[in-house]
Amino acid sequence: MNKERVAYIDILRFIGITLIILAHVKPPSPWFEIRMFDVPLMVFVSGLAIVASKGVIYSTKYILHRIKRLLFPVWLFFPVYYLISVLLYRLWEIDIYMSGKSFLYSMILIENVGYVWIIKVFILIALVSPLLLWLKNNIKCSLLFYVVVLLMLLFHHILVSQSNLLNNVLLSEYLFYITSYGTFFFLGSLAMRQTDCALGFFALLVLGVWYGLLSCQLGEFANLDDLLLDIRNGKYPPHFGFVCYGLFCSCSLFIIVRRFSMQKGLSLFRFIGSNTLWIYLYHIPFVKIFAKNDWCWVYNFFITYSMALLLVASQLYLVKRLQNKYNIFILKYLKG
Repeated sequence: MNKERVAYIDILRFIGITLIILAHVKPPSPWFEIRMFDVPLMVFVSGLAIVASKGVIYSTKYILHRIKRLLFPVWLFFPVYYLISVLLYRLWEIDIYMSGKSFLYSMILIENVGYVWIIKVFILIALVSPLLLWLKNNIKCSLLFYVVVLLMLLFHHILVSQSNLLNNVLLSEYLFYITSYGTFFFLGSLAMRQTDCALGFFALLVLGVWYGLLSCQLGEFANLDDLLLDIRNGKYPPHFGFVCYGLFCSCSLFIIVRRFSMQKGLSLFRFIGSNTLWIYLYHIPFVKIFAKNDWCWVYNFFITYSMALLLVASQLYLVKRLQNKYNIFILKYLKG
């Protein structure tokens, strides 16, 4: 059972990081909106993973471990990237330039600078995960589990519906991300205990509630363009439609992948699934490079993805060689 869990978790992580990279090469509509469940899926999978690894720990030690696993790669990557970007720009005018201000903001995870908002989301979820896991362990009834998820969704919707709260930086940049992405994590942490039928029904229920509320707001039945617009406009901070869409897609993919995942021929999925953070970091400079050309977004996507995988594979090879000779604690943060 454990191997099966690892298999489908890695496949889901592969899907998530693939869609995140796809987003950054700017595919046209409707592909751009359709893939917008990428980060919700990754947070959902983090809930799956912590349960699969039996890592249910309610302590500051776990929180610090998780935060270090997220922050140290960022702190190792961006100084090198900043220096290389400055050299490339001054010597050959290759424009992946990062200003000193952007570098500093990236290091401290300031919103809307670079690509670090995703890291901020995972750190916020790490901070509240012990509370969510405690709640998960105290829910014994499946029906109560779905009721709690719906209450979390309703609470978040009430919060973001207050327009005066959107101007509060502490709420819009932190609390709203905790209440929305915390719902994905909580759902993921309990998904393994649910049947495909129950989880599928819940996904359809959430989709139906979203469609009904949106249609009421519009005064007519919402069409596909209305749904796509609601998803696109509801990401920063996450609004009701965006969260419902993320829940529906995450549950649906989990059901499909869990049912049909195989145990053989998964080497690539396992490699990508166990190195998503460094793949994410290494794709950043290539996204910036290809943003300047007029190539088809499909070419940009495959080249960006391939180069990120190549750099991660090379880094893992070097780290393995170094670890065989030296006992340097920072090397473990160059993996995963």
